[in-house]
Amino acid sequence: MENIVKGVPLIELKNVTKVFDETTVLYDINLQIFENEFVTLLGPSGCGKTTTLRIIGGFEQPTSGQVLFNGVDVTTLPPNKRATNTVFQNYALFPHLNVEGNIAFGLKNQIGEKEKPVGKFSFKKWWAYFSVKFTNLFKKKNKRKVVPDYPKNERLFYRIGYFFSKKGKLYSKEQIQEKVAEVIKLVNLSGLEKRSITQLSGGQKQRVAIARAIVNKPKVLLLDESLSALDLKLRKEMQYELKELQRNIGITFIFVTHDQEEALTMSDKIVVMKEGEIEQIGSAEDIYNDPIDSYVSNFIGDSNLFKGKTIDKKHVLLYDKVLGCDETDIEPETEVDLLLRPEDIDIVSVEKGKLVGRVDALFFKGVFYEVDVVLENDNRLITIHTTDYIEVGKRIGISFEDEDIHVMEHNE
Repeated sequence: MENIVKGVPLIELKNVTKVFDETTVLYDINLQIFENEFVTLLGPSGCGKTTTLRIIGGFEQPTSGQVLFNGVDVTTLPPNKRATNTVFQNYALFPHLNVEGNIAFGLKNQIGEKEKPVGKFSFKKWWAYFSVKFTNLFKKKNKRKVVPDYPKNERLFYRIGYFFSKKGKLYSKEQIQEKVAEVIKLVNLSGLEKRSITQLSGGQKQRVAIARAIVNKPKVLLLDESLSALDLKLRKEMQYELKELQRNIGITFIFVTHDQEEALTMSDKIVVMKEGEIEQIGSAEDIYNDPIDSYVSNFIGDSNLFKGKTIDKKHVLLYDKVLGCDETDIEPETEVDLLLRPEDIDIVSVEKGKLVGRVDALFFKGVFYEVDVVLENDNRLITIHTTDYIEVGKRIGISFEDEDIHVMEHNE
């Protein structure tokens, strides 16, 4: 999985279905994720986004379908055999280790081939050699030198032979220190190497968890609602830090969240999920400006939805008025949902308005006012974002450009 084939997705889910106790939680999921993408799985609780992430990481097996890494089927491979690392929602840090110890934990416990020891006679080396030989003779049916299920009377020989045989720690102490120092600098934890985990803030714990996950340089980093425990200000800061980190280290991030702002801020690709199915896949701009239906439009950003009817590709009927719209391929005379974003609506005089209403409430949001307006047509409430102060109770006109009306198939 080290060599990336051009044109082949780094990760591909093919017809993945997952059933828990007769309840289907994923329905025929098909998804392609390419190298160096920041992909967000977005949706409400219970939509299947975390199950999808766990299947990619190998923590769950799909009931049917395939998981491919760079074109190779890894559906049955366990997590430690995949080129992924995971940052869990609760971080899963070791409280008995300091910052440096947590980050180095995975490196210290990686096993690989050691160089054959050479040099002067050593009693330990000879003892290791004969203990392994003795164990293998004792286990005639199994010729392996490393057998995980030795009975009690063999365990001593196995342990001694194992630690002094060709298998050993993959990284030296110096290599581990170098790798840990590199990621500590990368995640802005310099000076906190020896600090206890219990003495860290939420943001610092988040950085330690990420550092521990990326120190092994995986192809893919999986993040399961990793910012949800942080306060609002820190969460916003970490959004930008995560995106910048992903750019700097050049690996694929797959992020699970129910927060639309996180998805819009960080993602190259957003996968909107609903009740175990993928509703829409696209860039943040595509999902926001061209949602496929009312479910997606409501989940991404604020929206005003109207029922209307198509007249032709560029005109719709709304409240018995023919209005221009963003071009659509939906057939004429079709019942549709019409989307108007609050920031696309202008407040004008009653005479110039395409619609007319009365200001019902005004909320100051810092950089803009959120205005609730009751329309005269059907007394429905819509929301407008404006930088102008508008008196509550005032009768106003509402205007917008033709391309601001987005036409979607009607969703019951």
